[in-house]
Amino acid sequence: MQKEVKQWIIDQKFALAILEETRVKEGKAQRIQSKIRNNRKWLANYRSSYLGKIWVGWNGTVFDVKLLKEDAQSMLLQVKHIQSGIIVCITVIYATNKVGERRELWKSLKEQTLTVKDPWIALGDWNIVRYNYEKKGGLRIPQARLDEFNSLIYDLQMDDIPINNGDWSWCNKQNCQARINAKLDRVLTNVLWPQKFNDTKVYLTAASLFDHYGIVVKWHLNCSEGPKPFKFLKIWCLQQEMVNVVTTAWEVIGSGNPIHILQQKLRAVKAAVKEWNKVRGFVSDQIQEVRDHLHQIQMELLQDPTLQDNINKEREASGKLQQTLELEEIMWAKNPG
Repeated sequence: MQKEVKQWIIDQKFALAILEETRVKEGKAQRIQSKIRNNRKWLANYRSSYLGKIWVGWNGTVFDVKLLKEDAQSMLLQVKHIQSGIIVCITVIYATNKVGERRELWKSLKEQTLTVKDPWIALGDWNIVRYNYEKKGGLRIPQARLDEFNSLIYDLQMDDIPINNGDWSWCNKQNCQARINAKLDRVLTNVLWPQKFNDTKVYLTAASLFDHYGIVVKWHLNCSEGPKPFKFLKIWCLQQEMVNVVTTAWEVIGSGNPIHILQQKLRAVKAAVKEWNKVRGFVSDQIQEVRDHLHQIQMELLQDPTLQDNINKEREASGKLQQTLELEEIMWAKNPG
């Protein structure tokens, strides 16, 4: 699961990522966060939740993030884009499925409207839909609960940003009549948000091995992180053949002054290592192929979540991806040469 989260963050090139329902004890959090993305800074709501169910990770060269408030169901963040100086507030939502406890979250959000003076976005798993047509399968939700949620959005004076490429954000992944799809995740913005960002878009990404689809929110800032430099991975040092690759490349005969010769040798090593990694990474290529196949099936399920053939294909592809991930772990752990 950790590898899939890491791959999702890498694929989407997030400068800021939110993970929910992590269910990781605080003592293990730092180690797992470094595996997911070791060049990110992290915040979590461990002061309010024993298992820290909300994690926020970001690139410290792009954003400066401050925690303003947290509780068991939300985190209020002040986020400054370093290059432009633009400041926004982000409330990350992970609502409980208990009605009474959700009302505590609604109360907290109303209090935030009194303090937030910047463009504000509230997003995450609200664990409730606005209308019964946003849920397919299972029991109908009492109208009173829907009215309560819609009244909250009205009181917050926030807009519900539509999802561009699907109707559901969660699925219980059961068969036929037992299958339930619902739009539990959504993105809300206050009146100041469109004044600063007039092209905010919300997209779903494939759910992979999870029951929630990924949510991607994009808004235009007219800046870039720049090209990524070549990185030497520590795990390569576990490969005996890697020593031979570097040694052979280093022995290339250069010409010119000593500095120029050194530059030629470094370029040769870089090229040789990248080529070796392509060959050595056949399992990684297989993982990506299986992952892409699973994601394609899941995006098709967004259009028709009851098609049993695709449900069976999703279950089969999920199992194959899990097996391939386990194979890669075994390869690196037991066959470093």
